Amino acid sequence: SRYSREYPRDVPLLAAARSVCAGRRRRDRRREYREYRDADEPWFESLYQGAVFQLRRGDQLAATATAGRFLDLHGGGRAYF
Repeated sequence: SRYSREYPRDVPLLAAARSVCAGRRRRDRRREYREYRDADEPWFESLYQGAVFQLRRGDQLAATATAGRFLDLHGGGRAYF
């Protein structure tokens, strides 16, 4: 969201949503099928989204994420702001 003199309250600039599903089965050479090691491990696809905004000195940006249990804060995922 953006906060500036022109917008005296938070104004959403960009929104994205992605569905997350429970762990799924995968092929394994040793067995016909094998469960993921943790049944609650989420299955997901990468979501790439970007935009360009004109900012002025003093503008403030913020990011909000819901469903925090699905955020990969320590893995190989990357977030750029």
